[in-house]
Amino acid sequence: MEKAISLSNINLCENSLSNYKLSDVPVGKSCKVKTLNATGLLRNRMLDIGIIPGTQIKVIRHNYTGDAAAFNIKGAVIALRKEESSLIDVVNIE
Repeated sequence: MEKAISLSNINLCENSLSNYKLSDVPVGKSCKVKTLNATGLLRNRMLDIGIIPGTQIKVIRHNYTGDAAAFNIKGAVIALRKEESSLIDVVNIE
């Protein structure tokens, strides 16, 4: 008889990461975009630079005040303010 795999544990893991924001990722770590919560022109800008679900993002550095950070997104270095990066839900891949 084959053993059944419980899907409730998988859903629990995904739900525990639902509040993980790009602004919370430490320098040097990578993550994948889960959802984009921005609207209007900001949403269009983020989509234009490649921030879509499934995109891998690496945090390169934060500025000294912590208000902005530089990210490697599809080979390009992009700076986002903390208020912008907090609108991006991510899943840790490391």
